[in-house]
Amino acid sequence: MLEETNLTIDEMTFFNIFSGKQQHHIYPNGDEVYFVNTIFISKKYSGNIISSNECREIAFFQIQDLPKNITPTNMPVIEILKIVSLFFTNRTRCLGLV
Repeated sequence: MLEETNLTIDEMTFFNIFSGKQQHHIYPNGDEVYFVNTIFISKKYSGNIISSNECREIAFFQIQDLPKNITPTNMPVIEILKIVSLFFTNRTRCLGLV
């Protein structure tokens, strides 16, 4: 996280692991991958967001107002976080990598 965003994350809680068909991606150059994403949740971080060369834009968004061009393999994670966030708070934010 620090390398891609300049943020240090504290007090992480395991959320879920996502893999399989929904984590399949084909890059524009034809490279094909299956991601295994281990997701943690945290409300504590330090640092100032700085975009790296691994994404075009990075920012915090309200979970209900994410940009349309989010990486497709992140959508299953986001959809479950939207449902779960209804039970905890209406102020859930996601760090969006576009």
